[in-house]
Amino acid sequence: ASRDIIYGVHELNAKKGKYVAAYTFDAGANAHLITTDAYRNDVMKMLKSMPGVKSTIEAKAGSGPRLLGDKDSMIDADALTPLKR
Repeated sequence: ASRDIIYGVHELNAKKGKYVAAYTFDAGANAHLITTDAYRNDVMKMLKSMPGVKSTIEAKAGSGPRLLGDKDSMIDADALTPLKR
């Protein structure tokens, strides 16, 4: 299934004539696909056509980076060591 996903993404990009999707894998065989809203349906259709794909989880983009206050930090800024809480 992992190989099918890799080939599928390359095929989809070739069909569209540009990069519309990308993939990466975690420490296991779980594929993580990245695309935009414009190509979401194309990517989902591709995945649903693959018998080895058992399920999908869709995540949206987060709210972006933010500056943490001292109370939120998990690292001692002076010692650069994890805080013990």
